[in-house]
Parts: sequence; structure tokens; C-alpha cells
Amino acid sequence: MCFSKFNRIAKACVLANEKKLKLHIFVDKSSIELFAGDGEKVFTLLIYAAKVRRE
Repeated sequence: MCFSKFNRIAKACVLANEKKLKLHIFVDKSSIELFAGDGEKVFTLLIYAAKVRRE
């Protein structure tokens, strides 16, 4: 899937052991953290939400 409104794509190669890949994903209001292969690869993505106009 591609989303044109997002301007950042993060990629990493991770080798799975025994055809399984262990992922830990943490999501909160302003960030997404992904840990692959017991921390072999780590991504931290910060989210800056647009201000919401209230009418």
C-alpha cells in the first residue's frame, strides 16, 4: 500500500528465525516504535498531527 500524504518510508531487512519474525510494536499519541528480532532492528517514528479546526 502507498499513501501519498506520508512523506517518509522506513525500511529494514530482518532475517526471521525458523520462518518466524518476532515484532514488538508500541503506539501512542505521538509515536510508533517497532522492535524486530529482539531489538536487532528498531524504528521510532514521531507523529506530528495537524491542528484540528473546531467550528
